[in-house]
Amino acid sequence: IARLAFVAAAAALAAALAPPPRSQPIRDVAESDAWPPPLRVVAESDAWLVVDKPAGCPCHARPDRPGVLDLVRAARPNDATDYKLAHRLDDGTSGCLVLAKGAAAARALGDAFAERRVKKAYVAVTAS
Repeated sequence: IARLAFVAAAAALAAALAPPPRSQPIRDVAESDAWPPPLRVVAESDAWLVVDKPAGCPCHARPDRPGVLDLVRAARPNDATDYKLAHRLDDGTSGCLVLAKGAAAARALGDAFAERRVKKAYVAVTAS
């Protein structure tokens, strides 16, 4: 769990500090024609998967949009893993999202989040 927190925090910080190309404005995925958005795998172990959830992509499926779990399953059609969300991010929020691989991992990660053994960092990037 400690390694997961470090990997997720480091990836979130690196993604937040990387400036976007000047030719492309910062945009929400929901404003884009590119759907579904590509989900980048940040880190993976036998028990969990960390993906970089883009802004505008919902964690849970909606009538008009698939959720992160749907996108992971679509990207890994031959993978029978029972992925479960370990936590959520708002639709408009981008960042590292942890998925558990199976019920046992989901319980362990859920307990770690509930007991605050996972450290979360929120970084806001603004323009003046």
